[in-house]
Amino acid sequence: MNEPSPIREIPFGDGEAPGLDPITGANQLFVNASLRGRAVTTRPGIRAWDGFPSNPASTAPVVAMAILQGTVIYVTDDGLGTRKVYACTPAGNVVDASPTSDRYLGGTAPPRIAVWRNLAIITGGATPLAVTLSLVADPITGAPNASDVCMISQYAVLVEEGRSGLFYWSGVGEDAFGTYDTTFDFREAEAQPDPIKACLATSRELYLFGDATLQIFYPDPDETFTPGTVLDTGCLSGPSVVRYDGRAGWLNHQARFLLTDGHGDLGPEAYISSPAIDRTLKTFGTLTDCWGYREIIGAHDSLVWSFPTEGRCFAYDVNAQKWGERRRLSRGRWVAWAPRSYLYWPERGIHLVGMPDGTIAELTEDAHDDLGDPIKVVLRTGVIRDTKITHTEQVQLVMARGAATTDAAVELSWRDDGGRWKRPLRRTLGRPGDGNPVVVVSPVGAPHRTREYELSFSGADRLVLAEANETLSTGDF
Repeated sequence: MNEPSPIREIPFGDGEAPGLDPITGANQLFVNASLRGRAVTTRPGIRAWDGFPSNPASTAPVVAMAILQGTVIYVTDDGLGTRKVYACTPAGNVVDASPTSDRYLGGTAPPRIAVWRNLAIITGGATPLAVTLSLVADPITGAPNASDVCMISQYAVLVEEGRSGLFYWSGVGEDAFGTYDTTFDFREAEAQPDPIKACLATSRELYLFGDATLQIFYPDPDETFTPGTVLDTGCLSGPSVVRYDGRAGWLNHQARFLLTDGHGDLGPEAYISSPAIDRTLKTFGTLTDCWGYREIIGAHDSLVWSFPTEGRCFAYDVNAQKWGERRRLSRGRWVAWAPRSYLYWPERGIHLVGMPDGTIAELTEDAHDDLGDPIKVVLRTGVIRDTKITHTEQVQLVMARGAATTDAAVELSWRDDGGRWKRPLRRTLGRPGDGNPVVVVSPVGAPHRTREYELSFSGADRLVLAEANETLSTGDF
């Protein structure tokens, strides 16, 4: 005789833990989705930005951006050694700030841009460039070859390219940001003899990320900068460093993501990627091109890290403390997350992304595809285990619908006891005027001891998964 069993939640909203075996119950996919409490919705999409011309000045990828007095300063890199600086003005015109080869950005380090009131400094591993309101990139004569730059306490700080572990500072004030005394105005992050990969400035602290250490310096009226806290953790990729309010997040030398204020011991709570994402990262062949940014769009607050060579991109929801992935669907196939750089423009409240084709686009919740490519949300659970043979009588999906004009639909698939995935069952939800439906799939498969589910839907349908559960019967079948 079969015994009724309570309704059980299907954990589609538990984020992603791809580094763990699904038999542990860890969710395997959380692709192109965002969490809204316990509900699941589609991540922001990408649309053309109306402030950028339809014909870009360069078709090389846009790899760095910053705002200078209402103008977007950006750097393109063709991958063949030519890196140029452009400026997109408030009128939507693009100015070539590198009209001659001596104004190209030299070096091979990832471009970094720091902005003061009327000046931007750009580093790339060779002589830094300065861009003023004249919108021309001029080499800073006498400055050291630099791989990173930041502004703090009326100084421009340059990290010397190479393995010296030295950083230099400019004269005091914006008018002296192009003046460097390389004989006296420098210090070494000497806690370990490791090179500096990146710098980051808060209001009163200078973070220097080395291969093996993180060292913090403080502005000092007598010594300019005096050393402070040292943590025994390094940095694999300088562009992975992301400022998060008074903290920093980055990919450390052990291929683990950290989020910390840099003070005190690094407890387990600082390692936000452990253990599942850690295991995934250790399978990558290239980690050193990782770059990241903080994304606050609507109710979502995420740290996003992209690995261009590997074609993978991960997003960490800071509030929910859960991970997901960003992917793009092109001609029916998964391809890498397209953006190569990111910029939030507070005055306009817009999120800009530098694209591989030389354009600058907008990341927004108002876009429901990626420049014409559909957004497909995929949610896959790990193994849901029972102590008895179980029969799923039905699956209920409680959905909320946006303003899509087409018939919305979801697809549900599953597999039992490690077998093959079943062909997805497609269920339509009707048009917006039909209300917010409860989708019922019944009956669902044969008796089983373990089950995995996969649910997918289109971002164009503007759906929100509010709840998912299954009604079970257990006993002898």
